[in-house]
Amino acid sequence: MGLDEAAVKPHERLAAHLAGDLDAVGRLIAERMASEHAPRIPEVTAHLVGAGGKRLRPMLTLASARMTGYEGEDHIRLAATVEFIHTATLLHGKALKLLPKNDLRDMLDDLADYVVARIR
Repeated sequence: MGLDEAAVKPHERLAAHLAGDLDAVGRLIAERMASEHAPRIPEVTAHLVGAGGKRLRPMLTLASARMTGYEGEDHIRLAATVEFIHTATLLHGKALKLLPKNDLRDMLDDLADYVVARIR
């Protein structure tokens, strides 16, 4: 490994190796965020998903599929699902801190319905 290669962090090398699959995951997430019934949820989800980060969860999902010799396309959906579940838990945590108790149950029910609909 040369000096230039050593300066690149391992997760950056993995992301470069999986770039095509990661792009496909990003497109699927953007496609599935649309909702005519709950317009604020896609807005908040887009903010959370677009906030940056290393995308380790989808990278590990995609890398696992590659390492085990998987050749289909379902690993893209699985990686997007992992990211949606993570985003839903972030949103859930924020909602618990911000919303009055009487609104919380309705919001969480809507959120659960939204997440389940997106991963189908």
